Amino acid sequence: MDCNLLKPFPYSSLQRFLLADSGALEKDKCSGTGESAYWFCSVCYPGLAYRGFDNLTVHLSSEQHQFKVIKHPNQTGRTNCMNTFCHLLPQAEAVTLVFWDINTCPVPSSCDPRLVGPGIKRFLKNKGYSGPLTITAVGVLTDVPDNILRGVYSGGISLDNNHCGRSSVNYSVRDYTSANPPPAIIMVIGDPGVLLSISDLFSYKGGYKFLPYDSILSFLPADSGELEGDNCSETGESASCVCSDCCRGNVEKDFEKFSMHLSSRAHKRA
Repeated sequence: MDCNLLKPFPYSSLQRFLLADSGALEKDKCSGTGESAYWFCSVCYPGLAYRGFDNLTVHLSSEQHQFKVIKHPNQTGRTNCMNTFCHLLPQAEAVTLVFWDINTCPVPSSCDPRLVGPGIKRFLKNKGYSGPLTITAVGVLTDVPDNILRGVYSGGISLDNNHCGRSSVNYSVRDYTSANPPPAIIMVIGDPGVLLSISDLFSYKGGYKFLPYDSILSFLPADSGELEGDNCSETGESASCVCSDCCRGNVEKDFEKFSMHLSSRAHKRA
């Protein structure tokens, strides 16, 4: 049979390809089409093909995909598709990491910094994330008032001083995902620019669930008394302080010593 490969074959219905007796197809194998089927997500992975239906549903239900849909609605023509596959899978008890850009998303003046850690912990618990939790505030900590850092640290949040500014959280997430294979739940708190750069990172790193948030207020109840009974030390590991600028790898547990280091001549020369 001769055919023009450049000319399309228009059909308006799939009924043309289905037999009246579906039993006639029972012996046919789907793999007989040549290769197993692929799936594509042109929103997040344009031009890349993947296999596995379960992988597709995990991706479509991920917040990294939903974030892409919100940021690039013209790629889909509508944003309501973000809810199509929400909550298809049970929440895994995976390790949970929170990286908070404390410079682009500071503690509001009306907020007690000691409540941020317990607030994030309760928020994640209410969302069904029950795995080991570590929260780290990342950024140029010398630009944050000492009393804010002290309160954040006492609330169970680790501190990581990094002079890279808006890229600090990006580097922190890259370091973690390079050294630790999935699965893991990674929440990032920062302004939209920070979240978009992290979203691009997760577009080619599979197996991690990305939770983007652009406000600390999302984790704090209207009545701060609701968090008074929370034990800050239950955030997983005890909080620690690191200066990635000049003492990378050296962990300090004493906040006062860490604060003195940040104001020292040795740090300023680094």
